Amino acid sequence: MQRKASASLDFIEDTVESKPAFGENVATAMNANATFPLAPHNNAAMVAANTDLATKTAGALSGDHNKLALRNASEKSWDDIFRDNANYVTGVSAGDVVKITSAGFKATVTETTPTQIPDVPSEPDFTTNQIKGSVKCKTNAVPGAVAYVSVLYTDPAIIQFKPNQIIVTLGDKTVSIVFDTHKVVDHNNLPSHVDFQAVVAAFNRAGMGPYTNPEEIGTL
Repeated sequence: MQRKASASLDFIEDTVESKPAFGENVATAMNANATFPLAPHNNAAMVAANTDLATKTAGALSGDHNKLALRNASEKSWDDIFRDNANYVTGVSAGDVVKITSAGFKATVTETTPTQIPDVPSEPDFTTNQIKGSVKCKTNAVPGAVAYVSVLYTDPAIIQFKPNQIIVTLGDKTVSIVFDTHKVVDHNNLPSHVDFQAVVAAFNRAGMGPYTNPEEIGTL
């Protein structure tokens, strides 16, 4: 059975250069639309996000690492703002395509079910490869997943797992993070004779699923 139309979130996958123009269109459409008076982020917030992202994107053209980091942070904030407003439009519109498009968003009507965050991978298998400094991660396929992330770390105190984010604090510690579309990946170039804790998770367009419980694995 076909589900109700919703505000498409495809714009999240657009290039960073094209997002401010899309956001400007949404800001203008929603500002003039009495159907959506209580958006999570008002017109001023949307305009500010568009301006900031355009400015930071232009600054990052130099390739400076600090400016690239500022652009990436600005894009994440932009994504959050327009995702929140898109979800608000979906709720208010109750499947009405005309209302959705009147807010500047595209309507999604072809999907039969909404994308769900993947489940935690089952039965992950971490094995020591027969070459120095290499560990293999293998997990069962997760329905709906398009890619997997596996992480090896020497000390749980240096790493924090957040939704769609891994925060690493390094000293003399080692952390290996692999994002891949395959269920089996190798963590190479690791130090020899080191014990790691290992986890794996699946992710798709809806976000990242939960991580498995940590397992112990060592390198040769």
